[in-house]
Amino acid sequence: MAKRYKVTLTEDERAQLRAMVSCGKAAARKWNHARMLLDAEESPEGMGRSDPQIHQALGVSSRSVARVRQRFVEEGLRVRQRFVEEGFEAALNPRPRPRGAYKLTPEMESHMVALAKNELSILDGQCLDRRLDHCSLVLDEVRAWEDQRNQEQATIHWRFTIADARVKLKNIYPSIKI
Repeated sequence: MAKRYKVTLTEDERAQLRAMVSCGKAAARKWNHARMLLDAEESPEGMGRSDPQIHQALGVSSRSVARVRQRFVEEGLRVRQRFVEEGFEAALNPRPRPRGAYKLTPEMESHMVALAKNELSILDGQCLDRRLDHCSLVLDEVRAWEDQRNQEQATIHWRFTIADARVKLKNIYPSIKI
């Protein structure tokens, strides 16, 4: 079966990859990827090994070899059009992965709600003396109030203590008698 992605390196790319492999100071992933590209190169100067041969020689999966080969051919060409000397960087560097959404625990959610309610009640007390007719006026007032609170480095004074919780929420906070 013919290989779908054929790796061909320029002289500069080959020299940089050989320098990276021989100096031994590159990260393990970059070193492996550089070695894979050098082994997979199909020019007269290259080794022209197949994916199973590279997989056996380097101790990596044949799928990894195929992915590095594919990334070099597809993304390396795009990078090469912009930066000739960095044509193989796309295959050497790990692809950026999208981060998952940050998950809030129920405790964190309740804490955030409590903070928001507390801040809103303070803001409500600030604006009760007059009517705010327009949305832009409300936004300006809130922005000014936020700036003032941040400059003061205002802290929250918790009034609902654990002792209060034991009284109000007896079934959740039982008192232990020894």
